[in-house]
Amino acid sequence: MICAIMQPTYLPWPGYFALIKAVDHFVFLDDVNYSKRSWHSRNRICLNKKPHWISLPVDHNSGPLLNQIKLKQHIPWPNKHTQMLRSNYSKYPHFQSLKPILNTLVQPQSDQLVDITIPLIRLILKKLGIMTRLHLSSNLGILADRTERLIQICRNLNCDTYLSPIGSKEYLDADGNFNDSDINLLYHSYQNISYFQKGCENFISHLSIIDQVANIGWQETFNLL
Repeated sequence: MICAIMQPTYLPWPGYFALIKAVDHFVFLDDVNYSKRSWHSRNRICLNKKPHWISLPVDHNSGPLLNQIKLKQHIPWPNKHTQMLRSNYSKYPHFQSLKPILNTLVQPQSDQLVDITIPLIRLILKKLGIMTRLHLSSNLGILADRTERLIQICRNLNCDTYLSPIGSKEYLDADGNFNDSDINLLYHSYQNISYFQKGCENFISHLSIIDQVANIGWQETFNLL
């Protein structure tokens, strides 16, 4: 049984979903510190043939942890984001595939950051047909630090293997906890395979998965994962 653990981010890139697709259990690490200028509250789309940031208005004073962070209430971001996405992708081949995401964005159920990001990720997983079992780290009650916490989460979920993004290799190797544990450590290295991008002469990599869906649809996006 394989487990992956990642912080929830806003409209993640395809590699995020490829990681989830590759495991039996996926844990949203929602009770760690929020990081400014991270993927927690923003991502990139293609706008006028160039990568463009789309960011949620975070209230940085609402708490240090991801699941404590709130959005600024006086900024009408739902209309801004949905209008931007509609205007940008309305003439793309699979714009209709984005309708469930746009409908969710325009009527957020909460001003908590994770109540925006996690439901969107769940929705995208459902549309892709990825059935990995999902968990919140805050519900597991595991208080160990850093690498040891990853190991204990795997044990809690009866997983014998942890699949880590390749970007975490340096700190996991430095900590060395997995060397002395009963949990196997593997690394997931996802290459963003090029796909048709309307109006672009050169492929723009590392965009939100919604760009891929708008261009080639849910089924072909799943196939590329």
